Amino acid sequence: MIKPHAFHDMRINEKGYFGDRVLDTVAPYADKDADLALLIEDVRAKNQLLTKALMKLSYASITKQMKADDSLRDHGFVNLRTYAQVCAGRKDPTWANAGQLLVNAIKKTGWDMNRKGNKEETMLVDTLLAEFDSQPKLREAIATINAQEWIDEIREGHASYEQHSLLRDSVKESKNKVNARRAAQELCQAINKLFRYINFYVEFKKSEPYKTLADSINATIAECRKTLKQRATRARSAKARKKE
Repeated sequence: MIKPHAFHDMRINEKGYFGDRVLDTVAPYADKDADLALLIEDVRAKNQLLTKALMKLSYASITKQMKADDSLRDHGFVNLRTYAQVCAGRKDPTWANAGQLLVNAIKKTGWDMNRKGNKEETMLVDTLLAEFDSQPKLREAIATINAQEWIDEIREGHASYEQHSLLRDSVKESKNKVNARRAAQELCQAINKLFRYINFYVEFKKSEPYKTLADSINATIAECRKTLKQRATRARSAKARKKE
């Protein structure tokens, strides 16, 4: 069964991204089920409406959001760099070695990448995150010193920056009258209808292909929920710090 997706808690651009991911997942099944294909096309149409609605955002407002995204990834990067240095100086050799591994990885990629121009910084952040994801020793070091929260912050700011960058590049003057909030609501309704159809086949028809499809969709939902949870955790942490 497909799990709840928390669509209403997503930011407006995240809703479009979620729609894209859902469409990528279900598209291969369209040729095998005509009724499913109709539901997929409805989701696609509603997702396109949301994309057009988002195009109404002004160049200046998107640029402002990109600056906020860049600040978020910079904040995560600077704190990760500082924290790794502190850990590298600890007496505990396990923590010291783990901290030094991260320090070395950051130096290798770009110690002051947060001071580079946005285009260069984006490439360097891509490289650093790829290193963290692909190197088992780095993943172990991150877990050892509990540095994942800073990396999650870098990743969230970086992903949002890239999404807004693509959106800004595609913005054109338009007389489009589609309301983004309404478009998102219609996309949600279309997605829910699609999910109910898939769940019917999983629950009542015991269909293995649809169970596999539901599992793939759940993986996307889990990824989106992780982002929402991380944001909520940081918000609570920031609120707690203000009270101190």
